[in-house]
Amino acid sequence: TVPQAQALIDYFTSETRGMIKADICRGAALYETGGLYLDVDLGVRFNLFTGATAAAQGHDDTEDKHVLSPDTEFATIRVHRLSNYYPRGFFQAFIAATPQHEMIWDYLQLFLQYYQSHDGNANTRTTSNSDATLDLR
Repeated sequence: TVPQAQALIDYFTSETRGMIKADICRGAALYETGGLYLDVDLGVRFNLFTGATAAAQGHDDTEDKHVLSPDTEFATIRVHRLSNYYPRGFFQAFIAATPQHEMIWDYLQLFLQYYQSHDGNANTRTTSNSDATLDLR
């Protein structure tokens, strides 16, 4: 909604940490236009739309083998279950989404919840709800 968008813009404007601003921009861009986001240090070993199964099996035949099918609406990476960083959570180094996808909306809502629960105080670092956690360290 417009009031929520304006609130997030206001929080974004007052945020001093560049990496948090980048996280908000990423979410806003993916929400508005959809698309793929990959961290610059993420190594891609095969075409995301073809070749994953064939490459894993050592075959050159990549036809009809998809990591992401053309009708994928949302995709991301899960954190490994043995990780100390939110085991089994989502890892935002890779995100694929269609425009106005509800998961990206929820991602943006976490920022709003964080700032609203701390009155915009950037010195307070962590908040959570029953479904997700946003850590702004």
